[in-house]
Amino acid sequence: MVTNGDDLTATVCGTVGRVNKLVNVTAVSGRYVAQAGDVVVGRVVEISGKRWGVDIGGVQEAVLMLSSVTIPGVQRRHTAEAELNMRTLLAEGDLLSAEVQSTFRDAGVSLQTRTSKFGRLGEGQVVRVPPSLVKRLKHHITEVPGHPVGVVLGTNGLVWLGPRRGEGEDAPPTQEEREETARAAMAVRALARCHVLISPPSVARVLAAAAESAVPARDMLSARFLRRLLADEAARQQAEAGGGADAA
Repeated sequence: MVTNGDDLTATVCGTVGRVNKLVNVTAVSGRYVAQAGDVVVGRVVEISGKRWGVDIGGVQEAVLMLSSVTIPGVQRRHTAEAELNMRTLLAEGDLLSAEVQSTFRDAGVSLQTRTSKFGRLGEGQVVRVPPSLVKRLKHHITEVPGHPVGVVLGTNGLVWLGPRRGEGEDAPPTQEEREETARAAMAVRALARCHVLISPPSVARVLAAAAESAVPARDMLSARFLRRLLADEAARQQAEAGGGADAA
């Protein structure tokens, strides 16, 4: 950030953060650096010993230990049988959601899936976006408001979208659910193209704009629709800023 009198000029492209009079810009580019407590989406790339190697697209290597996984019917300790059957829990190529348990000085990351909200992800779509565009929220495993689409907002820049399911449900998606998922995935891509923070409400706004203009999923990345999104976002931010000024 370069200052010139009362003017501020950013030397990098990214999202702007403000704390009192301090203004900072988080660059759009750059690989993900894990922090304890982050919710991530990853893919199992190897199984060795009592751990899974997981690709989370970051600068660090991530591992999920068998002791950090909840196994149905097994409490607290993990048996030799569980170790032999690790691929029945997670196999190479599986997508999963997990929490960053800890990071280490040797650039390693330890993951955990001890609660039912984490674990293998079902059929859906994964969209890769710049990690800086994923809005930090209280809940990163949620749903798109007003739509039957579940979403996992990985702070590592991987966003999973799929049919909304209750705990224990594993029914194959219907055609309607596939179409809803595809539209939501295109909405995430449109937000990323516009460099707008990605959150369930922002995805819902894109879907509403597409529905209002009768824009099919295949055209949600068209220049015309993206220009509308940028205009809508600018108007929304201006209205919010005006409301804050009025309140002040």
